[in-house]
Amino acid sequence: MTDERITRRLQMELTVLRAICSGQGAGDLREMSVRGLSAYSWKSAEHRVVFEAIARLRRRDAERLREELPAQATRMGFPDVDWAAYFTAGEEERADLQVLVRELMAAAAQDAETNRT
Repeated sequence: MTDERITRRLQMELTVLRAICSGQGAGDLREMSVRGLSAYSWKSAEHRVVFEAIARLRRRDAERLREELPAQATRMGFPDVDWAAYFTAGEEERADLQVLVRELMAAAAQDAETNRT
């Protein structure tokens, strides 16, 4: 995989996680997104930790999620997550969470296919 593709995947991962953390994917939509990403192989170890913390804090509204994520990651053994990166507004506020998840999964599938050939 090229550096450009890795950089793109890392940015896509961050965008999806920001959308979830911002509350863009509230309730059932967030639950569906988390389930859809459960088999995803995260390129960034920090992104994987953030995702796993989100998955463990299911059914929280965006405000409670923001409050509880740092403590959850610390309990998991990862106290040094840069939470400002996940709670910063950006392009994800204008995007549909389902679309972001589909795009990330499609990029991962394409990368996997490229690596097989």
